[in-house]
Amino acid sequence: MLRIAMMFVSRTSRPCLILYFLATPIFGQRPILKEYLERIDRHHPGLASMQLELEAAQTRADVADTLPDPELSVGLFLEPIETRVGPQEQRLSLSQSLPWKGKRHLLRVRDQAMVERSRAALNQTRRELHRSFIKLYADYYVIGKSIASSESHLQLLNDLQEVVRVNYQSGSTPYASLIRIEVESDRLQDRLITLHQMAEPLLTRMNLLMDQTADDAIPFPASIPALSYGSTPNFSRNPELDQLDHLYESKVAATELARLNGKPNFNVGIDWIRTGGAVNPNMPGSGDDALMVRAGINLPIWRKTIRARQQAAQLEAEAVQYQMAAVTNNLTSQWVRAIFDRDDAKRKIVLYRDTIIPKATESLSVLQAAFQSNRANYLDVIDAERMLLEFNLTLHQSEADQLRAESELRYLAGATGHTAEVIHE
Repeated sequence: MLRIAMMFVSRTSRPCLILYFLATPIFGQRPILKEYLERIDRHHPGLASMQLELEAAQTRADVADTLPDPELSVGLFLEPIETRVGPQEQRLSLSQSLPWKGKRHLLRVRDQAMVERSRAALNQTRRELHRSFIKLYADYYVIGKSIASSESHLQLLNDLQEVVRVNYQSGSTPYASLIRIEVESDRLQDRLITLHQMAEPLLTRMNLLMDQTADDAIPFPASIPALSYGSTPNFSRNPELDQLDHLYESKVAATELARLNGKPNFNVGIDWIRTGGAVNPNMPGSGDDALMVRAGINLPIWRKTIRARQQAAQLEAEAVQYQMAAVTNNLTSQWVRAIFDRDDAKRKIVLYRDTIIPKATESLSVLQAAFQSNRANYLDVIDAERMLLEFNLTLHQSEADQLRAESELRYLAGATGHTAEVIHE
């Protein structure tokens, strides 16, 4: 960061400004973005809730293909039915429903597809939280650099203000010059207040994403981490499309299940009938209980209803396909914009880092030498230093823009690997 030291040659002579570069540290130690993202994964309540819902859905899917519960019934004859071997008094029935072949499998496929959809939704939410945090982190980085630069420039103005005040009192500097520096100083102080106020909501939002106290201290980052992705669009792993893929799989299973609902289900059972003693106790088989096995089927005769349900399931599956096409088009549009933002940020980084800032630094050095030899005005030095600071802020803003764009590209592509795993500090 550029700082200026002043040395008076004499009280009446023009003060000599000695400029030097000093690396001003950012507040606190450098944070690690990867650790912040890992905290989100561990502590964010929304992710914890979705994880529990996913486990619950998996538990239900694991038993989706089990047989229906058997049915047990008891009957009492209000008037016993007399038979040769005795009166029938009670009946105990046990029955089991057996779905048509393939129905149970389709139930499992349908429910498991919804489990995978929930898993993709969890992944999408995690990536959305990461993307949101990275954008906040980039804004926080720019604000930290802006505060440091503004404080440096304010210190310069305060030092020069003392010089101009001395020269004004000696009559060698007009009053307008003193007023100009005072106005510039007031403007910078107002800017610093605004920057600190802008940092507060960013700090709160970042802390809440990590489920921390809203006012927990987060130091301004000293640099932007590397987070890169290629330029070729590939949405095969996009979480939103992944959800729709599994939803479509579920709808296809539901369509086939609706077709099989036109097939009958079977029912098998056994009845035990308690029989009392015969009137003639010497009758063979007197009092022997009766056993009866039975089998049956349901009759899906309402074909119009069955066809309507099957058609509805088919339409829902087709609707998901159109939804997938719409999402793909939207992702492509966002991808093109993110590629432009990334490439534009890269271009600006190279331009300012390798060309504009070196030239601005050289210009400031020339003005410094001219000022020391009374061939330049101190206001020119201030303007040159302010311009150099603005160029550095543009560089930092471009670095933040590149990080946001790269994060957006990884989110859109659903890049493999955990977001935190590909960040290089």
